[in-house]
Amino acid sequence: MPEPRNVRVEHGRHPRDNRPGVWITTPYDEFFVGELKATIPSRERAWDSEEVAWWVSEGEAERAIALVVHHYGETIVVDEHGTEEYRTADGVSARQERLL
Repeated sequence: MPEPRNVRVEHGRHPRDNRPGVWITTPYDEFFVGELKATIPSRERAWDSEEVAWWVSEGEAERAIALVVHHYGETIVVDEHGTEEYRTADGVSARQERLL
């Protein structure tokens, strides 16, 4: 299973229309990509080849995060304030403020 630093969800804006959402960065997994596409409507997600990451709308963010945790286990979720939350597939989570 990849280490959490390789699996990251970070709040950010859509590159074309500036809608709020999350950026999802993971190692490639065809099953994750297939489930993401089957679960999140196409208008609510976008692949960005420059960022090498998926963008998912704010309204679908929690569903997408649940998919990431399910497929990759430990996941770092960074909110809009820079607070990191570590989530695991068994439901454990912990928050840590980013030190500046």
